[in-house]
Amino acid sequence: MAVAAPESEDPKSDPTYPVLWGGVVMAKGNYLLGLRPVAAKGDQFDENRVGLDHLSFGVESRAALDEAIRVLDERGVPRGEVRELTSFGICVVSFRDPDNIQLELTSPL
Repeated sequence: MAVAAPESEDPKSDPTYPVLWGGVVMAKGNYLLGLRPVAAKGDQFDENRVGLDHLSFGVESRAALDEAIRVLDERGVPRGEVRELTSFGICVVSFRDPDNIQLELTSPL
C-alpha cells in the first residue's frame, strides 16, 4: 500500500503533510518506507555522506533472482555481477536507481 501526499491548493491543510512533505509512504506488513522530496534543488544522493548507503530487497529464490536479472538486462539497466555471500547465506546483485542510490536484490544461496 502506498500513501501519497495530498493534492490540493494548500497541501499544508492536510494533517499528513508534516509527515509526508510531498512524498509517499509505502507499507508492507510491519515495514514502512518513506520517501520525501525535501532536498535543495540540484542536491543528489551521495552514499559517502551520513545517512543511507543502499537498499536491499530479498526475493524468494535464486530462480526469482535470475528472472529479475533477465528483466534488468532486457531493459538495459547496468548492474553488477551476482556475488555469493556465503557468510550471509545469500546471492546478491546490485544496480542503481535514477537517483544513483545503490539497490540490491538478494536470494538465498
